Amino acid sequence: MNKGMSLEGLLNEVIRQTSTKRDFVASTKEALRMVQSEGELWIVLLKEGSGELERFEIAENAHRQISTRLGIPWMYYNRLLADHTDLVVEQVNALFEREPETRLLRTMDGKARAFLSNKYRRLDNDEVLKEILPPIVQGDIASTLISSNVGDDKMHLKVLFTDDSLKQDLGPTTERPGFSSWDQNGDNVDLDAAHTVIARRDAGRDIVRPGVIISNSETGHGALSMKGFFFRSFCLNGCVFGMEDAFSFNRHHIGGKLVEGAGFEVFSDETKRKQDELIIAQLNDAFGTMVDPARVQAMGDRLRAIKNGETVDDAFAAVDQLAVELNDLRESDKQGILESFLKDGDYSQWGMVNAVTEQANREETTYKRACELEELGATLIHFSAQRWNKIATAEKVAA
Repeated sequence: MNKGMSLEGLLNEVIRQTSTKRDFVASTKEALRMVQSEGELWIVLLKEGSGELERFEIAENAHRQISTRLGIPWMYYNRLLADHTDLVVEQVNALFEREPETRLLRTMDGKARAFLSNKYRRLDNDEVLKEILPPIVQGDIASTLISSNVGDDKMHLKVLFTDDSLKQDLGPTTERPGFSSWDQNGDNVDLDAAHTVIARRDAGRDIVRPGVIISNSETGHGALSMKGFFFRSFCLNGCVFGMEDAFSFNRHHIGGKLVEGAGFEVFSDETKRKQDELIIAQLNDAFGTMVDPARVQAMGDRLRAIKNGETVDDAFAAVDQLAVELNDLRESDKQGILESFLKDGDYSQWGMVNAVTEQANREETTYKRACELEELGATLIHFSAQRWNKIATAEKVAA
């Protein structure tokens, strides 16, 4: 599992972002224009009389949202960005005027980072952290933060429940040649990490423990969300579960309309604060449901079933078929999965799940891609027996 930032690093970055964020609500007809200057494209806020009030560089996410909102296919829009920027400016401004609407423009560090509906409900990362961190750090449920990250578009917190009563034992492990992460001398071990201490304690057994992933986006990349995951201490792998059952919680960023005001800038208000408190309270309630023993046991039973089920006949053909079933795998992912699958020697569905999620631990894997790989591993957990059989019995096609 990609550790991302330290908690201190996360807090410092969220505080820094909060200090530089500004939001504007403005009409595309009267107050917003795209301009080209010195080889760059900018979104300009206009004051009455069409004079320029302020301008912002345009981040890719905002470009994508502009293209989507105006109905301009992204491949076409992106090609014009690369080769014919004057046409982008011309077409965007024409549609701004002909199809006027009020939009929320979210900015940070002098850049337009999101172009959103004026119904978009702002629930920002600093507000989420202020309410959710105390229950994690000081709450009644034994837990530890094992991974966190905040980028331009999304924040993640990954919290592991450490109470031994919740752990699920899937059986003995097979030590891999040269795998000495938990050897008695402590080679290659992060002795300060709480999950490393747990992994040492679980040595020799294939133990998984439940946890939760809390994520939030300020730029239209998904709702405030809580999903369960299982963490395999033997390999430091984690995979998300709960997308199809009661383990998940979502609150979408939809609220009442924001209206244009003096100077366009949006400020926090008392109504928004009370709505935020309600949403965070619901999130805290959902946090407790993640440690329901019956639900944790049910998920453990599912993992034991796929570990003891049908095994793969041909690893090379199985990974090829897996790539067909999981169409988000890249060529580098396939090679890494095959290497991990062969190295681990567990040719069950559970073994394949871990071969997929292990790719999230690669040094070159970005935090965003690591999260995607962990979710792909979870998708594989929920494959039906028939769908897994297609992978397990796949045959290599002759060249």
